[in-house]
Amino acid sequence: EKEGKSILGTNCERFEDFPILIKFIDSKQPLSIQVHPDDKYQRQGLTYEAASAILDYMFHEVEIKEIKTGAAIDNEASWKLMEKLGFIKDRNNTKKIKYTFIDNPVEIYLYNMSRENYLKKCNK
Repeated sequence: EKEGKSILGTNCERFEDFPILIKFIDSKQPLSIQVHPDDKYQRQGLTYEAASAILDYMFHEVEIKEIKTGAAIDNEASWKLMEKLGFIKDRNNTKKIKYTFIDNPVEIYLYNMSRENYLKKCNK
């Protein structure tokens, strides 16, 4: 709210409504950050820009050591985004998780990114 739409980069400034839902879920589990573009705003690069801004904030400002995440195997756009952002896929493991909005557990690819690797990528 303090930053407004500008926190997601210049692409979001052109929209009257906020085109992406970002949820920071803080519970007894590790912090979960979810980025959900509205259907009409998908495939415009906004999710990449939003996720990039979140990564930048988490690694530069919060100085978090590592981010672990997942992407549903049947959601190609999601796992391609993880890879484009620079997350490393755990090639040996997948995991079944229960999303709150889907009845049955979903199999996901597991990804991680360390602060060290992120900062190296930024300095290139």
